[in-house]
Amino acid sequence: MAGVEFRTARPEDIVVMKSIAGRPIDVKDIEGIIAAQGKALDVKYIRHWLTDLAELWTEVDALGNFETALKTVAERIKRRPAMSRPRRKKGE
Repeated sequence: MAGVEFRTARPEDIVVMKSIAGRPIDVKDIEGIIAAQGKALDVKYIRHWLTDLAELWTEVDALGNFETALKTVAERIKRRPAMSRPRRKKGE
C-alpha cells in the first residue's frame, strides 16, 4: 500500500531479544540475522545490551547465545567454497 508507514525493530534489537529467549530456534534465527546483515550488524551495540541485561536474566546465557551464533556463522563462511569469477576473453 502506497504511503503506509510502520515501524519495525532493528536487527540488533531482535538479536538481543532472541538471545535472551535462548531457545534453539532463537539461536538459529540469530545465525540467520548475522548471515543476512553481515558487517552492517552493530555487534558492539548487541554486546553492550546483552552485558547490561545479563544481570536481569541469570537463567539464560544471552551473551553466550549470541557469541555462539557469531562463531557458527563465521565457521560456515570459512567452509563455503570461494566463487570463481568468469574468465575474461582477450581484449575485454
